[in-house]
This record gives sequence, structure tokens and C-alpha cells, in this order.
Amino acid sequence: MFVVVLNGLKVGSMTIDLGWVGVIALMLSYFFMSIMYPTIFALGIKGLGKRTKLASGFIVMSIVGGALAPFFMGWIADRSSMRIGFVVPLICFAVIMLYGFTWKSFFRRDMLPESDHGVLIEPIPAP
Repeated sequence: MFVVVLNGLKVGSMTIDLGWVGVIALMLSYFFMSIMYPTIFALGIKGLGKRTKLASGFIVMSIVGGALAPFFMGWIADRSSMRIGFVVPLICFAVIMLYGFTWKSFFRRDMLPESDHGVLIEPIPAP
């Protein structure tokens, strides 16, 4: 979560004209993005049981965002400036940050036992 917040701050600093600070923030952003995918993948499939393969397939297919986001970033940059184009990754980091803040509520719900018919079964309290 900390990494996403830092990345959001770095990309945000790129959208305002800070000169060399923005260039350094861009280089640091690449470093932090390299460790985000494995973390998102591990947290995204944790506790899914028999649905783990399906979920991991969806996460792997979501990499197509890496092909679409640069297109929109370039389109915005062509119409205004590259600085404004960095709003696209900023939005992406905001979505990832929202998932990170709400992950615990998803995780608690996913850890409830489930029957073969998809109906949730309440856990039996320990004596």
C-alpha cells in the first residue's frame, strides 16, 4: 500500500512543473512499479480456494491495461502536453490504492467457507 501511495505522489509531482524533481520522480516510479505487480498478484489470489486459477487468469489478462493506458496517455499528451498525459497513470494508481485500502474487507469475506453450490456456510464457533 505504501508503494502505491509513493507512486501516486511521484506521478502527481510529474504533472506539475518541477523540473529535475519530476525526472527523478519518473525514474523512481519505474522502480516502485516493478514490485507492485507481484504484490497485487499475491494479494489478489489469496484465499480463493478452488477459484484461484480463474482469478490468476483474470489478473494475468488485466496486463492488457499496459497496452491501453499508454495509448490514452499519448493521446492526451498529443492534445496538451506530456505533463498532463501523466494523469492517466495517476488515475491507475488511484484505483490500485482504492483496492489496497478496501482489500481487508474483501479478504475477510473471501475467507468464509463455501459449499459446492456457491452458498456461504457460516463457520461453526469453537467450543
